[in-house]
Amino acid sequence: MFSKLVGWINRLYPSRKRAAKCESRFENYLEYGVKEGRAGVISSVNLCDEALDIVSDRIALINRLTALEERMAKAECYGRLSDAEANHLKNLLARHVALVEESDELGYQLTGLNRSLIHMERMESEARQDLPEIQLAEERQRTFKRDLSLLEGEQTTLELGRDRLRNAIDFVRRFSVVMILVLSGATLVMVFLHVFRDAQMAWVLLVTMVLMMILSAMLYALRNRLKSELSLNCTKLERTAELVKKKTVVHEHFTNYLDYEYRKFCVKDGEMLANNLSDYGTYKQITRRLEVLRDIMEQTETAIYTFFRDKGMEFEFSSIEQFAATLDVDDKKVHYKEMSREKSLIEKSLVHFDTRSAQIWDILMALKASEKQDADIIGQIIEEYVEKAEHILNDNGG
Repeated sequence: MFSKLVGWINRLYPSRKRAAKCESRFENYLEYGVKEGRAGVISSVNLCDEALDIVSDRIALINRLTALEERMAKAECYGRLSDAEANHLKNLLARHVALVEESDELGYQLTGLNRSLIHMERMESEARQDLPEIQLAEERQRTFKRDLSLLEGEQTTLELGRDRLRNAIDFVRRFSVVMILVLSGATLVMVFLHVFRDAQMAWVLLVTMVLMMILSAMLYALRNRLKSELSLNCTKLERTAELVKKKTVVHEHFTNYLDYEYRKFCVKDGEMLANNLSDYGTYKQITRRLEVLRDIMEQTETAIYTFFRDKGMEFEFSSIEQFAATLDVDDKKVHYKEMSREKSLIEKSLVHFDTRSAQIWDILMALKASEKQDADIIGQIIEEYVEKAEHILNDNGG
């Protein structure tokens, strides 16, 4: 930036004497001077062209100087800082940035913790006292749930066995009736044949009677056996149903107790409560660190405000966090020094332009006085130069 500025100002230095063939603002006078061989007229034209160039270049430099001074006014407060003051301000800003980053990180960690931890602040002691009971209740609930599952399976099996025994007893009863009727009918037929038909049926009748008695006894014994098993099955079923009822009541008691405890501590189970109690130490540590960070951040912000106020520095920002993160004090100081060097070069150039303008005016007056023959023409050139210079100044607000 500095080297470009030097080159730009060097191009504005008035070392640009125009040749007779170059375009001039006083073309008519120049043609006259060349045609008539009037060296004084030609010199006057060249000097007035150079003087008008100086006027234009001087206006450009003044405009550039004005804009530069406006920028320097905003950065002057940083340029005046000593190295020690600049380092102090940088340390304050760096500390504030570090505190903000740490605060954001801790806040992010807090959001990762379960929100139910906020209840631990007033219920920590109660939760630690209830946790063993909750864990014991959960273990018993699981045990009773497992027992209920087994008992309900056994109850279903007994109910199926009861239905099968009842069906078997009913089948035996019906089969007994049918067999007795069949054998009784056969006996009557054989008696009829033996008595009225004189048929030899005594042995057959005897065998049939014996068979009927044996079959009746077997069916009777089978039926009694089935009834005994049915009675035993019903007894087991009643006891199982009673156990299921009792264990269901106990299971519901533990379930209701656990539901109440879960709602009270805003957890899903005892393991989650244990984890929350474990995390609560971290939660308290983070919250304490955040409180300390907020105090240090307030102190740092106050120190930054005090520094700017004591140094008479103006500061405009919507967020001190963003201001501290983006402000580069070293860059501000370097930029101010570059602008100071640029201002010095512009001021030197303006002094050079003023000196050269005075020299040109003296030379023009000397030419007008020495060239008696062309004094009027030189005077006209000077008057036109003055008009053009005033026009340039008016157009540029000079």
